[in-house]
Amino acid sequence: MKQITSRKSAILLCVLLAVLAGAGWMALYPPDLLQSLLGSKSIAGVTQMLEATRPDIVQLASGAGDGLTIAAFKRERILELWSEGRLLKSYPFTGFSGKLGPKVKEGDKQIPEGVYAAKSLNPNSRFHLSIEVGYPNALELAATEKEGRQQLGGEIFIHGGRASVGCIPIGNEAIDEVFFIVAKVGLGRTRIVIAPYDMRKGRDAGVDAEVFKTTPWAEAAYGEIEKALADL
Repeated sequence: MKQITSRKSAILLCVLLAVLAGAGWMALYPPDLLQSLLGSKSIAGVTQMLEATRPDIVQLASGAGDGLTIAAFKRERILELWSEGRLLKSYPFTGFSGKLGPKVKEGDKQIPEGVYAAKSLNPNSRFHLSIEVGYPNALELAATEKEGRQQLGGEIFIHGGRASVGCIPIGNEAIDEVFFIVAKVGLGRTRIVIAPYDMRKGRDAGVDAEVFKTTPWAEAAYGEIEKALADL
């Protein structure tokens, strides 16, 4: 039954693409988006396609070792890809939401701040491809329980495109590269560090004081972030 359903979906996709192409709608609804809506892409399929069409990504991935760190800096709006003490590449954010400071509840539009696991890879994202951030982490869960807060939110991603409601968009070409390398290195050997600003250049007392005033537990979070960045 699954094979029949899959075959029907593929046939419907082909018919739909043909109709849209004739109607001139391909610019609005590209094949990649339509495939994602149908859930027809796989991680293996995406990596194989990129291996065949983007030799530059394969070359970039060859510089990655056994561990990977994705470091994102909110004030600078830059995402860096590090492996074993080596900067592989950096990418500008293509969108931003919220302000400096941690995410504390669902709907606050904040990009979280902390050290996270890479939770999952989504080849069928609405935003081309995406990597799920393991928010909330243990520190955030403990703070939430202590303060009696609820509804922390979730489903925070690094993804393609330009839209951001608490996520980090870096554009489609950039997410192709990051997605491919994470898939090759492995989710279990990838961590994500999201910082309010680049603490490697020193701490910003003004930013810290403002954040700690409303979110006292952020002091511990910033300590974890600073240590993780020092280990790059």
